Amino acid sequence: MDMLGNLVWERIKKRAEYADDRTPVCSLPENFTSDDICSEAKETCYNWFCKIGSIHELVPRIYLELAILRCWRFLEDSFVSIIERLVMMMRGLADPLASAYCHLYLSHCARSLYLRDDGYLIMSLGDISILLRRVLLDKETVGHHSYKNKYFLISLIKPAIDWIVKCIFTKGYQNASNILVEFGVGRDLSVSTRKFSCVSVVLHYLLKHLPADVISNNAVEIIDFIEQNKDMSVESHLDYRLLGHKLYGSQHSLSSVCSVMRRIMQVV
Repeated sequence: MDMLGNLVWERIKKRAEYADDRTPVCSLPENFTSDDICSEAKETCYNWFCKIGSIHELVPRIYLELAILRCWRFLEDSFVSIIERLVMMMRGLADPLASAYCHLYLSHCARSLYLRDDGYLIMSLGDISILLRRVLLDKETVGHHSYKNKYFLISLIKPAIDWIVKCIFTKGYQNASNILVEFGVGRDLSVSTRKFSCVSVVLHYLLKHLPADVISNNAVEIIDFIEQNKDMSVESHLDYRLLGHKLYGSQHSLSSVCSVMRRIMQVV
């Protein structure tokens, strides 16, 4: 898919830089804007998006548009509404596995747009959590086989969740504690007012990538959240072990350490 995207990008870029007789017209700078693009190149780019938009099947339409996502730079200078539209399109995917990897590819392709707003990544985690919660609550089939199938599905989705969370913190989330608030963790935020749903596997990877100081400042609230969101996607002891690793060596008072230890011992 990336190869296709690169080929389309180069074709449109050459269309903008060369005339029909292959005479050089200009050389686009790295930080060019849509105003630098000639009408012929814009028309070629627009035709590509129109062709992709005519595809009836949702999954190939999403993947193809994501593959040429950075080509929007030839047409637009702001991409927030474009990303939000793609996230909304992905909500039409009922299959959690298909949805998770569409969101993963979105996070990969969106890096080429140099977006300052990482809100779409938080939305992706929220949408994946909603679909996973439906899977976990599904009682149409019961017994050992149902458990094994759900666990296998979650194991396939874990790499996508890990990648998306990593993208959030690789780009440098301006206030890392905000992501906890988004999912309902915080000193002054009750679970009933959380913005997004959450499942244990999402919380686990948030704990994995969150800075140690943020976890240290919200340790008690995180313990509450682990207890309130127990499910089979990740066993609780793995979250507590990860929490312990993050707290080890971080700066915190003796009283806060005792408070955290009391809470953990109550759970144990």
